[in-house]
Amino acid sequence: YSTKNYEGVRQSYEQSLLLKENDPHVLNNLAWFYATCEDQQLRDPPRALELALRAVDILQEPHILDTLAESYYVNKFYDLAVQTETRALKIARDNRGYYEQQLQKFKTAAGMNL
Repeated sequence: YSTKNYEGVRQSYEQSLLLKENDPHVLNNLAWFYATCEDQQLRDPPRALELALRAVDILQEPHILDTLAESYYVNKFYDLAVQTETRALKIARDNRGYYEQQLQKFKTAAGMNL
């Protein structure tokens, strides 16, 4: 990723998913990739949402909920992004500032400028 070989990253994550189809961290990482990849052509918001939902079904950690919220956001489900990021913030022990920034971004998108 740091060398911007995004296609290689995508292939590696997809291969990891074939090997560990129910690993919440693999699902989460691939979902984040499809939701946020700098190369717009490799973004796949519907796939990101599908993978993030699967990850959250297995493990509800703040970073995984954040990926689900980001996936809702890139699919324009802003209210669901706010709800999900609120859940992430409630259980977050670390990086609370990050989750608060994300929540504000989603609230702004949802028209909840607070």
